[in-house]
Amino acid sequence: MNKIFVSLAAIAALLITVGCNNSASTEGTDEVKIGFLVKDAQEDWFQQEWKFAQKAADEHGFTLIKQPAEDAEAVMSQIDNLNTQGVKGLIICPPEVTLGPAITKMTEQYGMKLFVVDDRFIKPDGTPLDTHYMGISARNIGHKVGDALFDEMSARGWDPSEVGAIGLTFDEIATLKDRTEGAKEALVAKGFDGSRVFFAPQSKANIEVANSVTQATLNQHPEITKWLIFGNNDVAVVGAVRAIEQAGLSHENVIACGINGSAESISEFERDEPTAVWGTILLSPKQHGYDTATMVYKWVAEGEEPARETLTEGQLITRENYETVLVEQGLRE
Repeated sequence: MNKIFVSLAAIAALLITVGCNNSASTEGTDEVKIGFLVKDAQEDWFQQEWKFAQKAADEHGFTLIKQPAEDAEAVMSQIDNLNTQGVKGLIICPPEVTLGPAITKMTEQYGMKLFVVDDRFIKPDGTPLDTHYMGISARNIGHKVGDALFDEMSARGWDPSEVGAIGLTFDEIATLKDRTEGAKEALVAKGFDGSRVFFAPQSKANIEVANSVTQATLNQHPEITKWLIFGNNDVAVVGAVRAIEQAGLSHENVIACGINGSAESISEFERDEPTAVWGTILLSPKQHGYDTATMVYKWVAEGEEPARETLTEGQLITRENYETVLVEQGLRE
């Protein structure tokens, strides 16, 4: 409940700021300026998005202003700052999806074209807010995880009746919830016993919390010695694998598959000895960075409005093929 009140207060502050500062906008020249705000500038995914967005800026000749916005106050400050610089297009992955209505109103009053990436804005009633948006086809990607885990389990000749599955969840963000629910759906559709899928809710989406909730699940089921591991992203899965290792289980008895294809999973593939991180679904920061920046540029400069919704897919990578795929995707030289 406190979190709801904080979000409502943040929304009110955003709207008040727009009213006070709308006149501060400065008219630019013919130069096109586009802002790109992300909720965590240290995360590998967002750094890759920025890299590809900058490539689009270099190719098309517009100015890209990249800034972190890790909470509601930072969003308010950054959008004001972008407005005073004459920015006419904004790409944003919000720190809180509930800020969507306020951000939308703010950018409308400032005359900015708004494009939401990764995490969809929601209304106060929890339904999606209709904005220009690029996200992943989250449930389908979850299905890919579940299918991959079941197929690898079958290839190893495991008896499904002796196997458990742990899903690291973070249901506060709809796209993350869809990923883990999709993974379970795919496992069950292939014949895995749904009662042997144990969801481990995370209070925060980080390695430490994933480790802790996985340890608790392992302690509750000491009779299970073979595990499938999935989660909302690579960080969650790596945290779970560290718990598996601390419990003394061999990596040969665990199959873990993440989502994102980020540095956390890639570093596991690059170890001399294999770990339980068997695979990950590589998403496309190029599409989420280069394509969104290009679309917003054409929208601002040429009046070419992008599609209201674009959903991207992912590709399974493992220790065996990750190097080739990363080069193909422009993620490695």
